[in-house]
Amino acid sequence: MVSERYFWQKVVLCACFIGWTLYAYIDKVNQVTEARIRLPYLQKECKKLQEENRRRAFVIKQFEDPKQLLLLAKQPEFGHLRAPSTAEILIVQQQEQQ
Repeated sequence: MVSERYFWQKVVLCACFIGWTLYAYIDKVNQVTEARIRLPYLQKECKKLQEENRRRAFVIKQFEDPKQLLLLAKQPEFGHLRAPSTAEILIVQQQEQQ
C-alpha cells in the first residue's frame, strides 16, 4: 500500500514535470514564431532607414559642395559674412594640466 502510494506520487510528479517542460517548449516555439513574423517588417523598416540615410548624406554632400557654398555666399542673405584675415585669427596655446 505504501509503495503503491509513492509510485503514484512519482507518476504525478513526473507528469507535472513533463507538462511543465512541454509548456516551456511551446512557449519558446511561440517566441520564435513571433520573431519570424516581425522579421519582414523590421527588415523593411531597416531598408527605409538606410535609404533615408543615403538620401540625407547626398543632400549634405550637395550642400557642402564648394560650388554651392560660393553660390550661397553671393546671395544677399549671406552678404555680411566674410572670411577673416590672418591678422584677425587668434591662436590660443593649450596649457598642460598637472
